[in-house]
Amino acid sequence: MVVRVRLLSGEVVWECERPATLAVLRAAVALAWGAPAVELAFCHSGPSARAMISNDEVFWEACMSAPLELLAVRDPVLGLQEEFLSMMEKYPKWTFPDDRFMWPERLRPALEHRGCMLAAVKQNGWVLRHASAELRADRELVLAAVGQQGAVLEFASPELRADRDVVLAAVGQNGRALEFASPELRADRELVLAAVGQNGRALEFASPELRADRDFVLAAASRPAAASGPSWGGGAEAAAELDG
Repeated sequence: MVVRVRLLSGEVVWECERPATLAVLRAAVALAWGAPAVELAFCHSGPSARAMISNDEVFWEACMSAPLELLAVRDPVLGLQEEFLSMMEKYPKWTFPDDRFMWPERLRPALEHRGCMLAAVKQNGWVLRHASAELRADRELVLAAVGQQGAVLEFASPELRADRDVVLAAVGQNGRALEFASPELRADRELVLAAVGQNGRALEFASPELRADRDFVLAAASRPAAASGPSWGGGAEAAAELDG
């Protein structure tokens, strides 16, 4: 019976007749891959899809089907990534369920795993709402999430909501993400103008000082909102109110 082992990239690193034991297979794959140790997971569909192979009995039973394709990972949780990302495809890009327990128990470790979550937020930024506090404070991961969906700035750590580059990336994708920026950044003229340029309604989240500044309000009103964003005529009205 042939056993084929591939990496997450799709590269096949080992293909041969079934070895006598799971330990022999792991050692052979580790040698072929140049890794100190590996874990193996199923790639086929079914109840055990992407489940880690834990013992010889499971391995031998799986070898009853041919050919058997396995996934090699250095990190056992990383072996869940394909199924984790596949499950996310059920949900629209613009939303995601609030309930962390929507995830099957076997997949929940992926929510704590940086590699799985980094891949996940690039696919759907809303998954950031289920990330651990540690991952919500991970700058690279949060930048990837807000680049995909700016509104998830809401779930970033307070430190990152005060990070100008992170907030600029968020409002560049969705101007209304300004709502979740730190008070200092909501008073940043350049950043607020960038948010208003993406979505005119973002001005409502600017600091009271900027909203009371007639010249600033007029400058904001003159910036064309992104073609995909909602139209906004509030700038001229706000300026008229200030005149009054």
